[in-house]
Amino acid sequence: MKRFTALFLLLCMALAAMPVMAESDYIGNMEVVNCKKCVTLRKEASKKAAALADVPLGTKVEYIGKANNGFSKVEYQNEEGYILAEYLAEVE
Repeated sequence: MKRFTALFLLLCMALAAMPVMAESDYIGNMEVVNCKKCVTLRKEASKKAAALADVPLGTKVEYIGKANNGFSKVEYQNEEGYILAEYLAEVE
C-alpha cells in the first residue's frame, strides 16, 4: 500500500508540472527583440497578412499563445494579432 501511495503521489506531481513545461501554455509579457527598429503585428499568422501596427524594438506585448507558421499570437495596444516568434523573448 505504501508503494502505491508513493507512486500515486509521484504521478500527481509529474502531471501537475506538465503545463509549466509546455511552451505554448505560457501567457504573459514578452518583449520585441532581434530587429533593427520594429516588427509588424499582422491580422493573421502569415507574412502576407494585412499589417495592423508596427511594434517598436523593446516593446512589451502580451503573449496569448503559439500560432502557425512560426508566429505567436499577442496583444498590443488592445489589439490581438500575430508576430513572428523569432522576434519575441520572455521578459526577465
